Amino acid sequence: MKRKRIYSLLISLILVFGVSISSVMALTVTEIKGQDRYETSALISDKQSYSTAILVNTTKSIADGLSASALSGAANAPIMFVKSNSIPNEVALRLECTNHVYIIGSETAINTSVENTLKNAGFMVTRIGGSNRYETSVNVAKEVKRIKGGADKAFIVNGLKGEADAMSISSVAARDSAPVILTNGTSITNSALDVIKGINNKYIIGLEGVVSNSIKTQTNAVRIGGENRFATNKEIIGYFYKNVTSFHLSKSDQFVDALAAAPITKYKPIVLVSKNGDKSVLQGATELVALGGIDKDVIEKCKEAAQN
Repeated sequence: MKRKRIYSLLISLILVFGVSISSVMALTVTEIKGQDRYETSALISDKQSYSTAILVNTTKSIADGLSASALSGAANAPIMFVKSNSIPNEVALRLECTNHVYIIGSETAINTSVENTLKNAGFMVTRIGGSNRYETSVNVAKEVKRIKGGADKAFIVNGLKGEADAMSISSVAARDSAPVILTNGTSITNSALDVIKGINNKYIIGLEGVVSNSIKTQTNAVRIGGENRFATNKEIIGYFYKNVTSFHLSKSDQFVDALAAAPITKYKPIVLVSKNGDKSVLQGATELVALGGIDKDVIEKCKEAAQN
């Protein structure tokens, strides 16, 4: 009898130990990293099948690209980066499998020489821009609604200081083809109100200091936000994703790689990370994909958070 009890105890210990080891071993960590932002965006596009592509210039600002995540979902298109007057070779190679290219932004962002080069090469080119980032986001939203025949969600963000919030919501925007509307944080344009009219589920991303209660009242939107970018990021994942265990990691202070990754993060959301930022949302993760050049020590801390 005593031997049986000891045997049972040993078996139990082995099983518990085996489970703990397998849980640790189950975590996979990979990186998508090019020599620069252009190659990284091209490598990210390799994770997709597509015949349409979206081109954005992120040299000076990512403002025009903030609203592109919804379009990437609606058009099933990767987001790749170009310069104002040229298309880097890494990106040009990926365009060979496409027949339709969206250019996001006005001619000051991406010159007509790039547009003409594409047209002369036989591509159908659609430019979506505006007099400013707010108008561009409205025009992108119109195209998303045209492709999908409408929209059942829309996200309202601060287009001046809400880049982190816009990147946090980009996974959902791509997954649900949900327009991302940029505001200045205190007011919203009539054209923006018109384009989201009739959309039942509207969300403001960020607390009152980021997007005002005045905009919330005008849009009848639900507010999702936290005391900082990490808390907002965690709130978004908790609200829109259930039981997710795969995540993409992005630097919390540089969002260009996260912008390109929006199409591949539909079901594996973006987590903003830094050395000391809250990583508790990663607890129990089985897959981490690091975007761009995230420091090794930050990745190690993310692994620790996943295995706690």
